[in-house]
Amino acid sequence: MVTVSRTYSAYQKKVIRSLAKLVGARAFRYEKAQNNHLKIHIEGVDKPIFTSSTPSDCKALENFMSQVRVMIRAAEKQYPLAVKVCEANPKQPHVCSHEKMITSIVKNMRLMAADLQDKEIEMVFEQQSVDGIGEHRQQMIKKAINTALGHRKGGRYLTPSVMRCIEEDISHHVDFILPTVAHYAELLSKSKISAKSKQEVAVALDAERDDKDLIAEEIEIDQEKETLALADVFQMPVKHDQPLTKDNKQKVKSVKKLAQKKPSRMAQQHVGEDDMSMLMTLTSEQRITQAKALTMVQIQALVDDLKQAMVEKHDEDIDDVIRLMAQKGLAIEDIMRRLNAA
Repeated sequence: MVTVSRTYSAYQKKVIRSLAKLVGARAFRYEKAQNNHLKIHIEGVDKPIFTSSTPSDCKALENFMSQVRVMIRAAEKQYPLAVKVCEANPKQPHVCSHEKMITSIVKNMRLMAADLQDKEIEMVFEQQSVDGIGEHRQQMIKKAINTALGHRKGGRYLTPSVMRCIEEDISHHVDFILPTVAHYAELLSKSKISAKSKQEVAVALDAERDDKDLIAEEIEIDQEKETLALADVFQMPVKHDQPLTKDNKQKVKSVKKLAQKKPSRMAQQHVGEDDMSMLMTLTSEQRITQAKALTMVQIQALVDDLKQAMVEKHDEDIDDVIRLMAQKGLAIEDIMRRLNAA
């Protein structure tokens, strides 16, 4: 239910910020679809919404938000939200004075949704039960509230009735952001069924691996794929004290032919950390010499990929810092104050 990827484009981040202002008290969650677009679920809206607009269009965000407004208006008629405690009971209007804190906590929960889901899944499989999900979330919400109150200069104490109202508001959003208990129960049931037949499957796999015909077929399939790694494109330089034999010359020729071919998408996926590490062992002159063996189109594609990797790495580092700040309960004002004092 929650996306694994934590990298979002600038356009998608604008959509998330605008969506948080638009939906108000209505809960929502977001994730990345298989086509890399943003998939948004809003409470009361039957179908998910996708950011299928072209980000380069200056009106893309405005058009998307207009579509969301139409769906929210229809959801308000069909699934109206329950009246908040402070609105239903005029004797407790001070509950709404903590709306900013509630919004901040919900935002952090939504940002850490993937990590929170992983922890809950680990707890369910460790306990072999879903009974502790509700209590776990309740304790998590109380801890987040106490952490937020700890950063306040004054007014850290809340009466039990106010605390209960705040917990209910946050719990409403958390239950929508994270998977349901039924979802975890289904995962646990599938794992138990899989565990029973695990031994039988292992025996069957061993029998298949011992089959010589199957091994030969797998080898033929692997040869037909002809994946291209960085080791094939950037070959290690040959030492001058080692004479080139006839076999070595033939091998170098075959490597050069592979270098002239444009790597396929599947080949690019097979490039691993070992290939990149080997590439970095070369000197700058050696890398340039090896790159000259490529065509201009291949060199430009490699440069574009490196630039994109720098952008995504930068965004991932920022997300990691934000997530770490949320886990430690640190406010951005405290960080800026410490940086200015340094």
